[in-house]
Amino acid sequence: MKELFLRSVFGLLYVTLIVFLVYYNFSPILFIIFGVLALHELGKILNFSPSEVRFWYLIFILGFLPWILTVSLNTLFDEIPFLSPYISWVHSSGVGQGIISFFQWRWLWILVSFIIVIIRFYSKRWSAYLPAAYIILPFVLACEVELSDQDFEISPILYIFLSMWVFDTFSYIVGKLFGRHPVIPAISPGKTWEGLFGGLAGLLALNYALYSAHLLPFQYAFTGFLLAVVLGVFAFLGDMFESKLKRTAGIKDSGTIIPGHGGILDRIDSFLFAAPAFYFLYPILLKL
Repeated sequence: MKELFLRSVFGLLYVTLIVFLVYYNFSPILFIIFGVLALHELGKILNFSPSEVRFWYLIFILGFLPWILTVSLNTLFDEIPFLSPYISWVHSSGVGQGIISFFQWRWLWILVSFIIVIIRFYSKRWSAYLPAAYIILPFVLACEVELSDQDFEISPILYIFLSMWVFDTFSYIVGKLFGRHPVIPAISPGKTWEGLFGGLAGLLALNYALYSAHLLPFQYAFTGFLLAVVLGVFAFLGDMFESKLKRTAGIKDSGTIIPGHGGILDRIDSFLFAAPAFYFLYPILLKL
């Protein structure tokens, strides 16, 4: 009973934090918090040295500067009236325009960061590069989703998180009640085909409800169903990938920062695969 209570309370706090920060356009700040925590946990799983972990902290934070300056700070300044005159001057001045123009080259900034990474870890084991592909790039693509979207009636980032929560919940419940056939027992015996299809069914129901409420920008319900299936499959792959990392390291949870839930990687493993899938698939689906 105590474990269930802790799981419920901290699960609610986790959801509230995400909804609050994303709703007020602070998603880059949210991703930095999650990213730093995830890098810390991944460093332990992969046996990184403290200097390697600190290096990834630096690359991640520096790499996210353009998104912080183009998304979160503008929102923050709008919420603080007495700063408005100063911010207006920064925007109108030559220096301010130069800074803004510089940080609009977001992908060049990321490219330079990745070149630094390659130089830093050249000729080392392949896992030394994993944080870039597994954590940093998905969060960067998620920020691009938030910046580029003009059609969703709700935040697309909230939509992805909501989809992951629904998929995980239905997968867990259906898997517990009816799970008999493991998908990949060598990696995660508890993940069953019944749970996978239960999660997909939950996503289809969610997308139908959002489509019926005119919250999805698609002309046909089938388009939303296709997006739901793709997100569900990639969420499952993200879960299995993290399970493989943990099994290789001989641990059950990636961390203990969220009582009753484990580490932050245990909570965002699905998101790290689903967000890039959404980034690449969503523009295609809009044309259907």
